[in-house]
Amino acid sequence: MFVFFPCSTVNRNRDFSKNRENLPQVKRGQYKSFGGRQVLPDEYPWLASLYHVGSRGVYICSGVQISSRHILTAAHCVVDYSKQEYYSVCKTEDEYKNRNLKDFGRFQIYVGSGCNRPELCHSRHHPLKVSLHKHWGKCDGSLDLAIIELDRDTNPSETSPISMPTVNTELAKSLNAAGIGADTTLIGDVNANGLQVITLRVNETNDDPYFIKTWSRTASLCQGDSGGPLFQLNSAGKYVLMGIASLSTRCELERTIRRNYFVDIRMHLDWICKQTGVCP
Repeated sequence: MFVFFPCSTVNRNRDFSKNRENLPQVKRGQYKSFGGRQVLPDEYPWLASLYHVGSRGVYICSGVQISSRHILTAAHCVVDYSKQEYYSVCKTEDEYKNRNLKDFGRFQIYVGSGCNRPELCHSRHHPLKVSLHKHWGKCDGSLDLAIIELDRDTNPSETSPISMPTVNTELAKSLNAAGIGADTTLIGDVNANGLQVITLRVNETNDDPYFIKTWSRTASLCQGDSGGPLFQLNSAGKYVLMGIASLSTRCELERTIRRNYFVDIRMHLDWICKQTGVCP
């Protein structure tokens, strides 16, 4: 039996101020992607790191830049609800119409991979507007998408948007996923703060038209990676966004095979186009 959880995390170990030197470091016991490597400087200039500074700690998620003003991430990264509510209550769509977004003023967003700790080398942004997929809810993880419009354009010398797929873009057999946090190998309990990238294989039998399902024996996304990109290289040598991280097997559980679920972006291109003007 597999147990799946949203792959975001909360760090409650420190009292963080808004100064960038006091931003979160994910510590032992707060698992993130493992079995990968650190992202190289400027390797993925569209990778976004999302911090929400709250009274109970810092909530960490990832995202991906799709225009000079827009970040695509997971819906559950921007909605304010208790952990107990998320795991125990399956609400209807009507009940979710009144859901509350996290306080925009408490978000700190950094875009780019100029260094492994983006908050130390990139400009801070805040949300101007957040758009949830209108049908997303606790009971429908396949629509776990949100678009953040930033308060200003990103610096083109530091960042550039990822390429978008078309509805007919074929999945590669092997793809990469990236996010922010601490890398935990589980074997030896080795931790490394910062941006991480892992390689995953797509399930040979994928009967879900909305999720891209991946597996690996040696690597997985974990808490802190929600909203991060699943991507592949095209024939022109450009990275193409294929999915957004939503669910993963709990990383502290010993498993022979680890599974990750990504929202398939190809199924939502029209919605993204209407919200951002980024169209196939």
